[in-house]
Amino acid sequence: MTRMTRRLAAIAMLAGAALATNAAAQDFPTKPIRLIVPGPPGGPTDMLARELANKLTEYLPQPTVVINQAGAGGMIGASTVAKADPDGYTLLFGNSGPLASNMSLYEKVPYDVQRDFIAIARFVELPNVLLVGNKVPANSVSELVALIQKGGNWSYGSGGNGSSHHISGAMFAKRAGVAITHVPYKGSTPAMQDVIGGQIPINFTGLVDALPQIKAGTVKALAVTTLQRAPAMPNLPTMSEAGLAGYNVGAWMGVVAPAGTPPKVVEALNAAIVRAGRSPEMVKKVTDLGGSIVVGTPAEFADFMKKDIAHWAALVKESGARLD
Repeated sequence: MTRMTRRLAAIAMLAGAALATNAAAQDFPTKPIRLIVPGPPGGPTDMLARELANKLTEYLPQPTVVINQAGAGGMIGASTVAKADPDGYTLLFGNSGPLASNMSLYEKVPYDVQRDFIAIARFVELPNVLLVGNKVPANSVSELVALIQKGGNWSYGSGGNGSSHHISGAMFAKRAGVAITHVPYKGSTPAMQDVIGGQIPINFTGLVDALPQIKAGTVKALAVTTLQRAPAMPNLPTMSEAGLAGYNVGAWMGVVAPAGTPPKVVEALNAAIVRAGRSPEMVKKVTDLGGSIVVGTPAEFADFMKKDIAHWAALVKESGARLD
């Protein structure tokens, strides 16, 4: 075989592969989609991922199955997706931990968000909330700060190292000028259980996770961590209103796929997620949980993540947050 013949054969093979990939993208999906949640069952990320999966199953010809892979601040689940085949059948329902703040908090991250993933769609924005156990004699942020300033061993729980809950607590300590020890849990559910049981006095968690317990009276909510009050709890002040001016630490969740996923597949997934997010049922569900739907284009989400990585880097630096 001559050099020219080999070259033509190679070009033909590449063209054939491209046609096959394009045909597969046109038919997408032809098998179930795996939606990896980088946290344990029962937490806010898991809860909203399952709501989204149910909707996607309605809109796509194949089911979407949620798979939990917790650990390492969400990086185990994220790594699974980063290494998966870029065919659209393995997706990450990520959040601001593994897709933003971990880049500044961890010395080694086994993936590069902008290199190893392709944005599909941002999904929701969520405030965190400052909670205390019912045995803590404080009903406001100022009363809690005063208690901590009197001394003693104070600690706060979070859903894990690098989570927005972790940074929320570190920022609270920095802005309030108090010393509190971070206690990372493997997810927000066990942290919530311990603040209810009195094992820890303070907890920062997502309002999605906290609302049922707040309404049941098993914990006390003192403030939300965003600049705007949550529609689900309009009487609950923001941290800034409660005396920590400019305090603003929120969370978000969205869907990414492995880099190299075909554009047609990205387009199909984005269309289904946007449709799910804009459905009246989903809007009501997320609003009732204290969040906001923020679906948009893949390009908008990619730009948002790039800016948010820088935003979290600044928060980590200011708060002095570290791994525990």
